[in-house]
Amino acid sequence: MFRMKELHKAVTPGDIRGEALIDMSVGCSIHHLLPVSEYFKEITVLEFSDACIKDLEDWVKKGDDAFDWSHTSKFMKELQATDKVYCDEVLMFPMKELHKAVTPGDIRGEVLMDMSVGCSIHHLLAVSEYFKEITVLEFSDACIKDLENWVKKGDDAFDLSHTSKFMTELQGTSDTWEEKEEKLRKKIKQILKCDFTKENPTDPVVLPKADCVLSLYVQDIIAKDHETYINNLKKVSRMLKPGGHLLLFGVFNATFYTIGEDKFHILKYNEEFMRKAFTIAGFVIKHLEVQESQMRNENVNVGHVFFIKALKIKEAEV
Repeated sequence: MFRMKELHKAVTPGDIRGEALIDMSVGCSIHHLLPVSEYFKEITVLEFSDACIKDLEDWVKKGDDAFDWSHTSKFMKELQATDKVYCDEVLMFPMKELHKAVTPGDIRGEVLMDMSVGCSIHHLLAVSEYFKEITVLEFSDACIKDLENWVKKGDDAFDLSHTSKFMTELQGTSDTWEEKEEKLRKKIKQILKCDFTKENPTDPVVLPKADCVLSLYVQDIIAKDHETYINNLKKVSRMLKPGGHLLLFGVFNATFYTIGEDKFHILKYNEEFMRKAFTIAGFVIKHLEVQESQMRNENVNVGHVFFIKALKIKEAEV
């Protein structure tokens, strides 16, 4: 299972593919080929014994006494299904909703401020053309380093082209995905560390108020309780110009997510609390899109994912 999971993660970005794959592995087995086979046109298997050659040939020919590897095939199918759910809800849902949100043309301006989970650009691709510059706030030094490396086109930078290609198709513009990435790189003017335990999250840097703030799932993770969530939302409001928009993605009735063997907290709340929090923070909700989540397994538990388009109409309550 370890090998299947790691190979699946390795090939998912799409940079490993080609005409021929050569396999040289221990024993007669196919489990490690399942995650990678779709990325190559043909496979040559090198075995180290006649017995292994006979057993594998028997499996390929569906011989009566061939090994039954169906348990690994079933596991691979479940793994890919989980990955599709993650892709749909964490990548595609935000890109589609942001594209719909900005298309009417009422969301635009000088500065977009982004505060989102991890090192990612997919959500920025949908909105970047409507702003002259982008300030990205990250919550870890590692994410800052990774994003700076992507902006500078470092040799070991993450390959995020799969999201760029999807966004190009969704928008239907004449730009190629490479041109879209290049335009985004030029608009990212600052990448700063932020900490919402501070009154000014970007301390010691004092940023001018933004025309729009984009926040992807991060508020649910950094808030330890409902009071902290409301206080953090007030801080976001103070970073935004009056009449500016907040585009926020979150999750209802979630409890946890895991990375490796470690389990992490997600703040649990419902729509009623969320609406109350936005009112206190000085926002009026212009649009709310809610989608039932399929991310319920040993790695994550989420009730619904949602997107909010909100307008700042007053300063947050004290």
